[in-house]
Amino acid sequence: MAPDLLPETAAASRADGFDQPPSPVAQGESHPRVPKEEAHQVLDARKQAGKTAELQSYPPEGHGFERREDRIDALQRTVGWFEKYPKPR
Repeated sequence: MAPDLLPETAAASRADGFDQPPSPVAQGESHPRVPKEEAHQVLDARKQAGKTAELQSYPPEGHGFERREDRIDALQRTVGWFEKYPKPR
């Protein structure tokens, strides 16, 4: 991808315009292409826009979670999130 396209294609640049329900964000801090700072930018932009968001970081993980305990934690947090914020009817 061309470097000049990155700012307009980055998720953080669109986070305040999301007309979506609350968002959980799970980030492997060792992701080879998405730096952990980008997840923080998305979280900050959503919160500044008055949206509900939560970030859970997994320091040793990259793209996809390899460690069993991280997979379990991420799945439990996701289920809990959808129990807390059910789909509007």
